[in-house]
Amino acid sequence: MADALFVVVVYYTREAQQTQEWPPPHGGLIRREIEDLGMARSVQPRAVFLREGVEDGRVFEELLLDEPAKVGTGSSADFGYDEWRAELAKEVADFLASPP
Repeated sequence: MADALFVVVVYYTREAQQTQEWPPPHGGLIRREIEDLGMARSVQPRAVFLREGVEDGRVFEELLLDEPAKVGTGSSADFGYDEWRAELAKEVADFLASPP
């Protein structure tokens, strides 16, 4: 789910399409979350529901911030979105592999 104040885009991956109801039920968690967002601000966001491989995903992708990686400083600012996601996946795998 991507929240851009005036619009909330819920993007169903192919995997989610196999396990989640479509369209999302009005009393369901996703719709309740969107309603809660509207109550917390002065504007009710428009909800857009997209399915990977069915609807055009550009609406969702345009809300993602992806800055090009800066190379050479060694800081976290060196990571763009793809590098950040790969690093996060590695850290999660390392965490899960080590017993508490």
